[in-house]
Amino acid sequence: MAPRKKQYKTLIILTGIVLFAIAAYALTSGEGYDTVSSLADADRPVRVTIKATIEDYTLDGDTIIFVLGDGHYRIIAYYSVDKFIGLHGRAPGDWIIGQDIVVQGVYTPGDPTATGTYLGVLDVSNMLEGCHEGYKAPQVTS
Repeated sequence: MAPRKKQYKTLIILTGIVLFAIAAYALTSGEGYDTVSSLADADRPVRVTIKATIEDYTLDGDTIIFVLGDGHYRIIAYYSVDKFIGLHGRAPGDWIIGQDIVVQGVYTPGDPTATGTYLGVLDVSNMLEGCHEGYKAPQVTS
């Protein structure tokens, strides 16, 4: 009976190691970001981190309003112009169109324009990965 117990313990340990390896691979193999398309099934406000492409933007006072997309769906995202300039060293302009960014914030489903064009609205709290083109600009000094 003792050899069977030893085999059982060995099997449990090996199974644990395999499951741990699978979990570690899953966590490190992807970037870990959601996409705009992944928000299509959201039915309530949710905190997200997404990677998206800036398709368009407008300025409204001290807020930049992005249109973010992934080739399938689009959302509206609001972010502080001051935070944007602090991160990129310059104001938003046409140079940001087509740039990929990673942003974090609270996503609320529902098209604010009522046109059916957008999945919803993202209130951006952090820009984790900015527009790479922006890093080429010299830092703004006052």
